[in-house]
Amino acid sequence: MISGNRIVLAGLLVTFLLAFSGGGATAQNSGEYAYLTSWETEGSGDGEFDTPFGGVAVDTSGTVYVADTNNHRIQKFTSNGTFVTKWQSIGSGIGGEFQSLPYDVAVDASGTVYVVDWNFHRITTFTSDGMFLGQWGSKGSGNGQFDAPSAVAVDGSGTVYVADTGNHRIQTFTSDGTYLTGWGGGVVRRRKAGFSIRGCRRWFRQCLRR
Repeated sequence: MISGNRIVLAGLLVTFLLAFSGGGATAQNSGEYAYLTSWETEGSGDGEFDTPFGGVAVDTSGTVYVADTNNHRIQKFTSNGTFVTKWQSIGSGIGGEFQSLPYDVAVDASGTVYVVDWNFHRITTFTSDGMFLGQWGSKGSGNGQFDAPSAVAVDGSGTVYVADTGNHRIQTFTSDGTYLTGWGGGVVRRRKAGFSIRGCRRWFRQCLRR
């Protein structure tokens, strides 16, 4: 969770109820969340932030990736907030450059990092250490095109979901950017109960879980 220029981590609070009758023990999950830690410093140095819009992802080893939006970069941390590395390059968009405003970040099971490059209307991919892998998307309303995309997520099978905000739709892709399907905004007009395409701009991951 991101609050201002602060990264806040919450962990599932598990309540263990021990029953000694019969020599056994049982555990019960309370389903509550407890504050763990946070780190924050406003600025442009290593480990500092300038308005991270809302993009944070955690890989299978617990490494944390943050889209540090107004510093035009991705930062990487350990789970307790220790700075690991960063990558940023502002330019024409060739070879992983950001024009500006990386809005969101996601990471898949293999460690590939997906970044929403809002101004270039595309998704850019990197290794977990920031090496440029590829990119896809362009401005437009056709399949595989975007208009100001604002969020990205990856499911357990590697399917990539993109909130194509300006086109009022969700699009899905393979990990290499091959278009699969889309819904909302005139692509395939379908809605699931409790699901709002227009409501997914900032809270995309929560919408996917509904």
